[in-house]
Amino acid sequence: AGLRGTLFLYQGEELGLPQSDIPFDRIQDPYGRAHWPLNKGRDGCRTPMPWLADAPGAGFTRAGREPWLPIDPAHRPLAVDRQRVDPGSPLS
Repeated sequence: AGLRGTLFLYQGEELGLPQSDIPFDRIQDPYGRAHWPLNKGRDGCRTPMPWLADAPGAGFTRAGREPWLPIDPAHRPLAVDRQRVDPGSPLS
């Protein structure tokens, strides 16, 4: 049971991904660029979904293309392929 309302689940929450610290030169969010460093904007929660821990681009992109935001190294161990086989993972 729960309270009535709308459930919001943001990409990465199902994996337990922490927010990323994006270097200023890689920030895409205009709000983050304008208010740096007091507010780094929304890009830290918009990084690519890590599907495959050991793949280039974490399985988010192929052919060696660089994603629009960097892959956070802290997200690789939490990738979908690793969590699928772990019954104690957030994804499970």
